[in-house]
Amino acid sequence: MSAISASEKVDGFTRKSVRKAQRQRIGQGSSQFAANSSRPAAPEISALPQLKDASSTEQHELFMQKLQQCCVIFDFYDTVTDLKSKETKRATLSELVDYVSTNRGVLVEPVYPEITAMVSTNIFRTLPPSENPDFDPEEDEPTLEASWPHMQVVRGLLKFWPKTCSQKEVMFLGEIEEILDVIEPTQFKKIQEPLFKQISKCVASPHFQVAERALYYWNNEYILSLIEENNAKVLPIMFGNLYRISKEHWNPTIVALVYNVLKTLMEMNSKLFDELTASYKSDRQREKKKEQEREDLWRKLDELRLQERSAIQNNRHEIQFTYSNNNNNNHLHGNNENTAAAVTDRIESDTWAK
Repeated sequence: MSAISASEKVDGFTRKSVRKAQRQRIGQGSSQFAANSSRPAAPEISALPQLKDASSTEQHELFMQKLQQCCVIFDFYDTVTDLKSKETKRATLSELVDYVSTNRGVLVEPVYPEITAMVSTNIFRTLPPSENPDFDPEEDEPTLEASWPHMQVVRGLLKFWPKTCSQKEVMFLGEIEEILDVIEPTQFKKIQEPLFKQISKCVASPHFQVAERALYYWNNEYILSLIEENNAKVLPIMFGNLYRISKEHWNPTIVALVYNVLKTLMEMNSKLFDELTASYKSDRQREKKKEQEREDLWRKLDELRLQERSAIQNNRHEIQFTYSNNNNNNHLHGNNENTAAAVTDRIESDTWAK
């Protein structure tokens, strides 16, 4: 009996990715290199000074040099060579985009031929040849350009991720999975952190279709292998929401799927899993303690407020009582004075009569 793969332990998902994995996986190549294996190696490029640090008189010439530098093409079919130069080119392209977007008057007429040449060199190419002699367009996946993930499609999708439409979220998750199916491991490392932060949010979504679609990723053999290879980065990002959902999510199907995912992650790295479990429980205990302290504080404040209100009411009653007594005393004192005055007048009247 053959060993059960990690992805097969995650039940309840569609088996589309597993069926694809059962067929021979066709390597993705760059059409600019696979068709011509005798092509000379790309020259190494070094980082030029930053445009923002150059004087205004030097910026134009430096801008042209960077455009020419970005015309160097690298073989993304080979994932171990020219890594430094590839990263230099990526940083230069990002700098050029930022420079053009934030400065006025940089796109002058002499620049356009260089921009056109750079874009043409990098973008325009023949379709990559299929390495499968029995290629069936109805059944087999097309051969994709290996350098395409380098152009940040994943980051483009993450930047515009829908926040209020669950159906669009499901669609975005599907598009991301298609890209991850052909991404190189080196490229995956560059986008794994923002990617799985978003996937973690989707897994925690109260909309069960969004959560379910995000959990499909653990049924994809290739994606699961990438997760396993980078579990030290991915597991801490995903663990908190997965553990909380296993206790709190309203949909029992999602809870069952999350349990299976947690089991798979535990088998990938049991030591890290135990550490994250202990840390999560400790954090939850601290949170509960803070919540209890907050509730105690509000209760004390309510008691103080009631005591102050009672004291104010008592003081008000005492003031009213004192004021009423003073009024009564003044009234009695006034009557006595009137009586004395009447007696005095009577005596005086009798005296005069005698």
